Amino acid sequence: MAEQKHQRPPFTMIILYIVLAGAILLASFPTPAPATKQVTYSEFLDAVHGGQLAAVRITSTDLVGTLKQTGKTAAPSGIRTPRVPAMDESWLIKELTDSKVQVVVVDRPDIDGREAILRVHSRKIKLGATADLRKVAARTPGMVGADLANIINEAALLAARRQGEQVEMYDIEEAIDRVMLGLEKKNRVMSAAEKERVAYHEAGHALVALSVGHAAPVHRVSIIPRSAGALGHTLQLPTEERFLMTRSELRDQLTVMLGGRAAEEIIFHGEISTGAADDLERASELARQMVTRFGMSERLGHLTYGKSAAGRFLQSPFTGDERNYSDRTAEVIDDEVQRLISEAHDSSQSILQSRYALLAHIAQELIQKETLDRAALEDLIRRSSENVIS
Repeated sequence: MAEQKHQRPPFTMIILYIVLAGAILLASFPTPAPATKQVTYSEFLDAVHGGQLAAVRITSTDLVGTLKQTGKTAAPSGIRTPRVPAMDESWLIKELTDSKVQVVVVDRPDIDGREAILRVHSRKIKLGATADLRKVAARTPGMVGADLANIINEAALLAARRQGEQVEMYDIEEAIDRVMLGLEKKNRVMSAAEKERVAYHEAGHALVALSVGHAAPVHRVSIIPRSAGALGHTLQLPTEERFLMTRSELRDQLTVMLGGRAAEEIIFHGEISTGAADDLERASELARQMVTRFGMSERLGHLTYGKSAAGRFLQSPFTGDERNYSDRTAEVIDDEVQRLISEAHDSSQSILQSRYALLAHIAQELIQKETLDRAALEDLIRRSSENVIS
């Protein structure tokens, strides 16, 4: 009897076996209930911006997690909208209402909310006696749940690196700086001339902030470079939650922003540098907001100019302000913005020239110590006042 050779089944049969095995395996598990009216958050982005931000892949699960951090549980669902070039906001609200969708717009937490969020994220972390979450909440205005979670996690990592048994307040302080300003780059070596310029620049910011009447208190000034790109920083921290700003307070903010540039002009005899680029950008934006949004220009009156074309829920880099004023009004707006910046610059120069010796003293201390806290700054001011009196 001839020996029969083993024959492999056809390739299609192998595929059939795999499909049948998979079907049997799936049938052995209970069928999950269909997720009724649950969609990815990217579809919500499509609804708001007509698909311009569709590449952002944030799932509804991520959104639910974020909302739970602030005590909310609702998430966008049931959104079924066509892709259109531009989405009218009233149309979107009607669509959400017709679909019986509950959309929760979560505001940034206040100091009590931030403290509660910090307590949630620090439940599994052993905190030292010096760790004061209330102080941490006061130091982090404007931060949301994700930022506060990063701070706690970063503080735990810092404590572990120094082989500490618990997280102390200085770990949390350093974690806040890392989240807000980036990592310290102590290995980034600046030349003596650059270090001197940065020291006078930051001393100018700090001294102006200490001199004007409506600036937030200076917490620290440093010339240690950070990974965020800054060669130094002057950190101001408000002492209370603020929801309104007066015109005088905004003008003082402009004056502080231009303190670094004014110090460079005074010390280096008008030879300015690129170090004030970010200051100038922020000051220009604030001055324009004062003129066009807050009605703080006597020449233009109590009106707003321009209408934001961005959506209610998300800001898109592809949208700007919709112009609703004439060319002549645009020229007046530019003139008023220039006037506010010039007045703030002149005020900064006047303050620094009148306190020239103290400016030089703060800068020299920065060159030697690289970082000065509020107590050190107040001591310098006190000693300077005593020298003047004596």
